[in-house]
Amino acid sequence: MSNVENAQNRISSVLEEIKRLKESEFPYTQPLSALRFLEGKLEHQRSVLGITSPESDPNTVDNQCEKSLARLYEYVPILGFLLRSTNVRNAFECYGPLLRLAQCVLGDHIQLILSSEWHYSPYVWVHTIHLPGFVLIGLPAPESSNPLVLPLAGHELGHSVWYEEKYSNKFTWSIFDDVQDELIKNRWDEYHSIHPKFEQDDIRKLKLYARHTWVPAWSWASKQIEEIFCDCFGLRLFAPNHISRRSRIFLLLALPREQLPSTQISGVGLPCWKLPPKKLVCPSQRILYPASEPNSMNGIQQQDS
Repeated sequence: MSNVENAQNRISSVLEEIKRLKESEFPYTQPLSALRFLEGKLEHQRSVLGITSPESDPNTVDNQCEKSLARLYEYVPILGFLLRSTNVRNAFECYGPLLRLAQCVLGDHIQLILSSEWHYSPYVWVHTIHLPGFVLIGLPAPESSNPLVLPLAGHELGHSVWYEEKYSNKFTWSIFDDVQDELIKNRWDEYHSIHPKFEQDDIRKLKLYARHTWVPAWSWASKQIEEIFCDCFGLRLFAPNHISRRSRIFLLLALPREQLPSTQISGVGLPCWKLPPKKLVCPSQRILYPASEPNSMNGIQQQDS
């Protein structure tokens, strides 16, 4: 059996699975729309493989086979997510309010899908380029009966806003500059003792052979800025409830570092952050409450102190 036939059979198997999934009892229409969208994409991929012939360029054939396999690798987890959206552990009563929030901040065209996951905290599927116009939020199954988990969905919506508006592009070069300044001005002796073959000009001129030594710091800083943005976004939507819920999660950060694994975000292991909730409250007060209004968050600051 040729590589093309193998690739076509793989796609056909997934299409059969999509047909079975479409027969599920979905509580709302958006998961079915997502399944139809993915089905169309896979049928197109299969048709592209079908036009190849023995006379086709071998490199082109191999490229199409690899592309089809990559699509399956990306789509299959989404299919599992869509299937779990039928799970009775989901808080279906929250769907309407969260959908209105998502459409309010991202546009009326947005389609929201909630699913049941086994992460401790809600999370969002970012970079859903394979499902444009969809926001996928996973809510923790063990906390399905806890209404305090909902304010954290505002944080997850913040990730979708971050990528939709391409805010990362606005910070990329300023983060580069800050990381280089910190490295060269304040930490050069430490850096040079670890990487003695590199000089300051290698860092300033972004030399490719030296990037691996400092790019992780840039990645951590970029992700931390995104997380802070999403915290402020969730805080703006849900006010003190967002802080109260995050307080429970921050209790985990009190564990010794060896007992707490690094957070994995987009393949980057982030250092454990020990940021108390009051550090989030203070800079966000001007977002929520103008100076002329009484600050109703003082009680939260006192509790988290």
